[in-house]
Amino acid sequence: MTRIVIITGTSGAGKTTVCQSLADALPGTVAYLSGDTIALSLFPFDISDDRRQFIRENCASFAKHAIAHGYDWVLLEYVILKDVYVDDLISRMDLDGQQLDVIAIDLANRDLLHRLKSKPENRSKDDRLFEPCYQWAEEIRSMKRPRPFDSTGLSIEQTVDRIGQLLDVELSK
Repeated sequence: MTRIVIITGTSGAGKTTVCQSLADALPGTVAYLSGDTIALSLFPFDISDDRRQFIRENCASFAKHAIAHGYDWVLLEYVILKDVYVDDLISRMDLDGQQLDVIAIDLANRDLLHRLKSKPENRSKDDRLFEPCYQWAEEIRSMKRPRPFDSTGLSIEQTVDRIGQLLDVELSK
């Protein structure tokens, strides 16, 4: 049985960094895909419904392929703002008995701003430019499906360890 883990959260929440570390620590074989990377490389800053659907289709296809090839874990991460988008992604994956976990990484706005400003390309930007990230965080907090995970004040290692506990899995160090 393949276990599917979807990690969401606003831009700057640490999804990619956490997922890369989590992929290295999970036992067995892991298929990892960053939907954010697809979105940013193909459609920078274009987050229309058509683009979201394109990303969901690609993530679902990736998950189905990994399941068919017997991976132990499928790890997907990207910004998902509505439960209906999560439900659409799940329906496209044809899970048929696979275990699914959806986790939303969250953190206090002050920590979010600190993480966003820690990236060299963002250091000189006006703080007001990050307002969409705060709005996305609020939308994600209002979702029903993902299990909320507050990473405020936690290091990446602590976040990965606690997500491992949420998943009830022993992580390799």
